[in-house]
Amino acid sequence: MDSSDTIHVRTIGQGRHMQRDWALIREILAVASSKAPGEKMLHTEISGYFLMLVGDHIAALHDAGCLKALVIRAHGYVMWAAVTEMTAEGWELLDTLNCSQTWHRVVELAKKKELSFEFVRRMGGFRTWNSGVGANP
Repeated sequence: MDSSDTIHVRTIGQGRHMQRDWALIREILAVASSKAPGEKMLHTEISGYFLMLVGDHIAALHDAGCLKALVIRAHGYVMWAAVTEMTAEGWELLDTLNCSQTWHRVVELAKKKELSFEFVRRMGGFRTWNSGVGANP
């Protein structure tokens, strides 16, 4: 995990802080998108990260409306999480994060400030608009 891909943000649960890791977010969305309809993605399927961190990110993506998930929380911590479905917002966020130009911009901006899922998702729309795709004549 590259430290340039992380940012401190306030998260749900008793005022604790979590590192929002955009590389992890992109991986969660990529793995979830590869599942067949109705097939769950468990937080244990993401390797190389502390399981509670993966669960926290799944819960944050769920709370932001980027995916649907089953989340078990206890005392402000995510103990278990499973993605059940990607939402349209999640597909759009994944598409945005998979664009190399936008990905590098997200990483650079994340070094300076907190980024919301909505802000990053909308960066994809700006990318499309700036490239002329779908622009009005």
